[in-house]
Amino acid sequence: MADFGTGVNRKLTVFISNDNGVTYPISKVFDVNPLGANYDDFTHTFDLSSLNGSNGRIKFEKTDGTASIRFRDLNIEATPDGYVYNGLTWYPSDPSGNSNSADNITIISGTASLSANTDAKNVTINSGATLEIENVLTIAGDITNNGNLIFLSTATGNGELGIVPASSTITGNATVQRYMSNSRSYRMLSSAVTTTSSIHTNWQEGGVDTNTGFGTHITGDQNGNNGFDATLTGNPSMFTVDYSATPIAFAAITNTDQTNLEAGAPYLLFVRGDRSINLTDNNASSETTLRATGTLQYGSLDILEFDTVIAGDFAMFGNPYQSAVDINLLFDNGSDNVNLVHYHVYDPTQATYGAYVTVNLLDATNTGTSDANQYLQPGQAAQFETLIDGRAMLLFTEDFKAPGQFTITNATGNRLSSDNMLTVQLFTAENFNNGGPTHDSFGIIFGEGLDNEITSADAKKPMNFYENLGRDHNGTYLSIERRAMPQAEEVYALYSSGYNYEDYTLKMMVDGLDETFLYLDDNFTGTSTLLEVGDTVYNFSVNDALSKATNRFSIRTEGRLGVENNNMLAGVRLFPNPLNDNTFYVHAPKLNGEQVEVNITDMAGRQVYNNTLDCQDNRIAVSVNGSLTSGLYLVTVKFAGEENTYRLIKQ
Repeated sequence: MADFGTGVNRKLTVFISNDNGVTYPISKVFDVNPLGANYDDFTHTFDLSSLNGSNGRIKFEKTDGTASIRFRDLNIEATPDGYVYNGLTWYPSDPSGNSNSADNITIISGTASLSANTDAKNVTINSGATLEIENVLTIAGDITNNGNLIFLSTATGNGELGIVPASSTITGNATVQRYMSNSRSYRMLSSAVTTTSSIHTNWQEGGVDTNTGFGTHITGDQNGNNGFDATLTGNPSMFTVDYSATPIAFAAITNTDQTNLEAGAPYLLFVRGDRSINLTDNNASSETTLRATGTLQYGSLDILEFDTVIAGDFAMFGNPYQSAVDINLLFDNGSDNVNLVHYHVYDPTQATYGAYVTVNLLDATNTGTSDANQYLQPGQAAQFETLIDGRAMLLFTEDFKAPGQFTITNATGNRLSSDNMLTVQLFTAENFNNGGPTHDSFGIIFGEGLDNEITSADAKKPMNFYENLGRDHNGTYLSIERRAMPQAEEVYALYSSGYNYEDYTLKMMVDGLDETFLYLDDNFTGTSTLLEVGDTVYNFSVNDALSKATNRFSIRTEGRLGVENNNMLAGVRLFPNPLNDNTFYVHAPKLNGEQVEVNITDMAGRQVYNNTLDCQDNRIAVSVNGSLTSGLYLVTVKFAGEENTYRLIKQ
């Protein structure tokens, strides 16, 4: 309505009579401000529950001011059953946490929010109206969306859609959000909607840089072609997986302006922050929220097939639902050629730019400081390991949903432990001293009847973009190994790489293993550190190629009840091995200050080196001066009538 004519202080009063107009109690008074030629919308819900009979009348009267009031449109509608939002307030009350599966929810106009877990029968959103879901919405009937349905995402929770009955239908588009913490790092992402518009329109906010707190830059072209944001290098920041490669590998997407989002399609995306940050500043970051609008995925998802995979490959998959999914239910009931014991999450809060976390699905824990567990969040993707060559498959159903299982990745930890286990975590010295996250970790679980060979119970290690630490099982790197109870004088080789700092800390945790001494051997310094039951901390630095050797560390065992080994050559190790240069070292902890004969022969038995050398600081330096070509050699160490032979690989 609007004003009409020259006047002031006009009021419109609505009267409702229940006695055929004999009396008209006042029900609502509206102030009509001078609006000129403009009209304003007014909406009000009248409670008629105390009235009875068929003689009702509604009267509209100008009760104050001068001149007139003009109606353009007048609609009188019966309020739907259940809970109604009229643009200003809920009637009869806010359904958040209060309604049940027999109650309908209707949004007539304005923006309404469901701020608690809410059950409903049918949800209707009128044209122009908006409903925001802050927690879990569970329906027994249908969603009819002629307006805007938005699932919010924040640092503390996600708006989710619970298990949808098979008889339900959802019409209209929805907007799903995915909150990103202030961590300049990679993320594995998917969408819960299938869009008819491009990645550029959705996750890049259509290229608009003023929507602070939303969207992100996606790069891949120096000049900003094909929907990408321009950068000096043009380096790509968004990837899919190329399953035709051997082994399968990440592949940069070719455009964002011609590619739409598909529910469940996984991506690896480097997120710097929202679109307001400076792309020329390599340290710039912020929190942000990615938004996508399209058709919500519900019901069983068509089979996701991963063709021509090789045993041990990592396949990336996305959560297609706007709900957390229980990976144990998915893997146990909807998978083929999938390792059921582990899966791998990329946690952006770990390390400096994020790191892989292997989740042990037997108890939903991991060896690091991540909170990652078996619940894959809405908008999140992850990786599984294949078991055999051929096709792998995942089939999502509504029954695998786990709404409300919100996981915020942080440094509180969700550590895997076992009765007999060694856990090793790699920190930067700064992170360790200040309670920061790990950069990588691995664990060895010992038990009677376990196999020392690699089986599906062992978790292969995905390689991080920077620091890596894992168990080196004859060239296969593991993040979790299960093996038989330790025997005396076993050596477990470790693999480390990707150092990006100078000072690091290893934190080693021993659970059980009461009959075994475990030692960390630093093959670079020649030191051995006894690992106490509980926690042992070892600080080290890397500043040259030798200190960064991938085989710098190993774990060695000794029986607690065994007789002391008096062999003078006990504990001898070669480092680095394999050898890339012309000098290697023989660590001999019992020969310090002695002269030791070192002899090298090739596999045909020909002697290629022989010399008597001094052992200083428990270490003998052997310079072969380029006399070794690539291949395998035997190094024999002799002292006081004792001799041992060791294999050396020259690369």
